[in-house]
Amino acid sequence: LPRAVQAFLGVLRKEKPRDQLQPLKSFRLLLEAASLRSPPMLTAHVEPIWAYWHPQYCAVQLLPLQEHLDLMPVTSELLLCMEAIARGNMEIVTVLIQRQLEPRTGAKEAMMRACSLTVLRHLVSNLESELRTYADFVVSVLKNMATDLDYKVRKAVLQNVLALGPSENGYLSCPGGTSLISLVVREASITPATIKDWTAKNSKAAGDSSPLCSASPEELRDMGTSTLTLFASSFPSLDRVMWPHLLECLGCRAAGDGADFFVSFPVVCH
Repeated sequence: LPRAVQAFLGVLRKEKPRDQLQPLKSFRLLLEAASLRSPPMLTAHVEPIWAYWHPQYCAVQLLPLQEHLDLMPVTSELLLCMEAIARGNMEIVTVLIQRQLEPRTGAKEAMMRACSLTVLRHLVSNLESELRTYADFVVSVLKNMATDLDYKVRKAVLQNVLALGPSENGYLSCPGGTSLISLVVREASITPATIKDWTAKNSKAAGDSSPLCSASPEELRDMGTSTLTLFASSFPSLDRVMWPHLLECLGCRAAGDGADFFVSFPVVCH
């Protein structure tokens, strides 16, 4: 196994992203087979694989929109590879994600943090049983990221919160879960003035970026509104989390960071 892992990593490092699909598929099959063994065979190789995998995943996300779309199969295989590793090595993978997201010692580039959050969302959506004992960890990580000012990171956090809602792991019922509800309200409360100012300063930046790079305050406001509506209308299990906590939001005047809770009154009241 060590020789096989090193051989695959060697091949992937030499190939351009557009030529990595078939090697990645073969590598994923190896990872899935190794993860099913007991005890897990990949433990000693998780960190070296992550050292290759994370920068590669971020590099694909940074490509212009058309190139990014052309490489969607490669992006999917990269996520499936990490999913295969996490099945038998969740503790190590969660530690690696947490290292990237540490406010003081983690990744300095916002894109690196956003990519790590994208990985976390993929695991939340696809490895529910494996993450059952890590529910408090997931909520804690997202709660710590709620103060990040970068729109790309905020978008990734909001996407994670949306993924937590329907989960049977009861993430939002964990300590700190109501803080994530407040975060959704804050994003739904972004003011028209904030959107106008951002658009005026970044009009040339939009349009040719990958979905993860193209976050804007208007997109965050729309995502926050739709998330609140979805939580209230489609997931009865969240009633005990949202009520009576949402009443606290009605009692606040300012949300901070270019937000005003009065903006989200209609959806909160609904």
